[in-house]
Amino acid sequence: IRDMFVTGVQTCALPIFDCYKLITDPFYTGQSMSSGGYDLRGNFDSNTNTFTFDDTSLTVSADLTLDTCGIELQGGSLRVQSTATSSPVITIKDTGFLTANNDGTSGNPAAIRAVSSTYGLHLDIQNGGTLTLDHANLRDVAWDTTTESALYIGNGATLNMMDSATIFGSSANADEMATVKIQGGSANIDSSSIINTGQTGTAIWIENSGATLTDIIVKNAAVGIQSYNGAPQVDGFTSTGNTVGINAYGGMSLPTI
Repeated sequence: IRDMFVTGVQTCALPIFDCYKLITDPFYTGQSMSSGGYDLRGNFDSNTNTFTFDDTSLTVSADLTLDTCGIELQGGSLRVQSTATSSPVITIKDTGFLTANNDGTSGNPAAIRAVSSTYGLHLDIQNGGTLTLDHANLRDVAWDTTTESALYIGNGATLNMMDSATIFGSSANADEMATVKIQGGSANIDSSSIINTGQTGTAIWIENSGATLTDIIVKNAAVGIQSYNGAPQVDGFTSTGNTVGINAYGGMSLPTI
């Protein structure tokens, strides 16, 4: 990057880093500009521990850990450069967060995706981590055979979706493979969509967890919503092109569909 403050779309290629490194390392605080460094001081708000990027294109080519700080994408994109031999992981934990919205100058929704859909991106949302999609899109998340999911929200993790946010799922090789799996974590989804491919997999799987789903749209899955000993609160649900709209096993609560 030449200047984080130039007008228009900027591109920033980020090697391995975490919050401490971004905040304190001279390579990211303007002292190494002549040797290819960055100056992110103007993007960082120490009151909220937030790095904010307005209509910026970020490319992550190595592991990224957001712990005690977060990134807010106001428009623009965050793309992960995975290859046949390299699979960078974005880890969010310990009050860390990743927020994508359309608050940038252009008003366009932010996108989180892989550079190439052939090699998916890896998101690891751990205890205390939060992913928020506010009128933003997420796609190309790689399948994890251990969790049988793409986006896994485990103990202490949180997923928020609102205002026409969309998660796109890749083609699944089994019905139980879930684009979004809530297992021990929490989800708050309002007026947003989870769209699978080719009537395969499960759009959202809720197991031993609660979730608040309001005006949710699920499309093109073998199973739209799977509740397995879960307790989702569903108020407004549209099923389009799914083989099964809702599959429930064990205790659950559906006050309004």
